[in-house]
Amino acid sequence: MTRLFRSAIRPICALALLCGHASAQQVVQRGALGVPAAVLDENAQWSSPVELLSNNDVSVYMPDVSNSVWLDHNAENFLKTGQYTLTLVTFYKTRHTCRTDQVLLGFSDGAHIDACNVIRYRVRQIAVNTPQKTITLLMSGVADESGAVDPQSVLHETRTRGFKDLGDEALAALTKATDIIAKQSLAYDRRLNNTP
Repeated sequence: MTRLFRSAIRPICALALLCGHASAQQVVQRGALGVPAAVLDENAQWSSPVELLSNNDVSVYMPDVSNSVWLDHNAENFLKTGQYTLTLVTFYKTRHTCRTDQVLLGFSDGAHIDACNVIRYRVRQIAVNTPQKTITLLMSGVADESGAVDPQSVLHETRTRGFKDLGDEALAALTKATDIIAKQSLAYDRRLNNTP
């Protein structure tokens, strides 16, 4: 088992509750106008969302990685290997974008398209390997406006693609996430080691 996937097992287990229950698990705390006020991270901790991308159709958020729980679990691995696991939350501002995503994922039947009437968020867990410039989708699911994931929508995947295969906006969001993680991990390491 590669180091990347070993480090990814803990986060998958933390959010395994998404599909392990017949009832929905809340992963987003809804704020004003539906914008996420808090998101559940890979360590099953509530965190303030950090916006990575926003346009007329969607906003993409990641958890606040400056908290000590996230850094305790991830900083050392990132600094040694350039790899990290992260939860991303997409807030759908329009139904059109949700429907487009459903079709791209192979859910083009009427029921899945109609589900976009209540879907407000898409949650993804990704594993990123910056030296190899790859991103692996580990899990995805959709949530309604209450922020609860529909257990039947949860897909566990290990589909890997190169950074070069990402669209411009997705690559910009990933680059921003990596920059934030690098900065926070270095600052955390300096605090731990009492170095300037």
